Amino acid sequence: MSMLSIKPPRSTLSWLGLKLLSITLIALSLSACFEEAPQANPRAKDVTVSTATNFARALVSSDFTEAHTLLSTQAHQRYSAAELQQAYADMTSYGDGPGAVDGHVEFMDDWPARQSQDIGWAYVSITGAGFIEAVTVVVAEENGAAKIREIEWGRP
Repeated sequence: MSMLSIKPPRSTLSWLGLKLLSITLIALSLSACFEEAPQANPRAKDVTVSTATNFARALVSSDFTEAHTLLSTQAHQRYSAAELQQAYADMTSYGDGPGAVDGHVEFMDDWPARQSQDIGWAYVSITGAGFIEAVTVVVAEENGAAKIREIEWGRP
């Protein structure tokens, strides 16, 4: 008994190879769509959130001198302790009573206006009777310390 070898035409092999290559490329492309986003640097997040939260707590406890110590040299030129007090009062003036840091914090370590010395960006919610506000800060490294270089008052 002899075995006959039947080979498919070359065009069929090329077609099968092309199909296999296409399926592989599609599978690779789809798998890239479902990859998790890279996680933020844990140290950057801890430092940024801690600095931002300490700043917000100083504001709500009316310790504007302490809040001022958390500012960078650049932000010191923009805000005195009295100006921090006024900005906070303006932001919360429509509410009644004191504010509190309610625990809602957002963090980013990458954004379009990020500068080389920036560690992170944080949004810290502040609530009180009749108001919901926030401070958004950029925390940067200055002489080896985490300092707030930019402040945005109020929620967006």
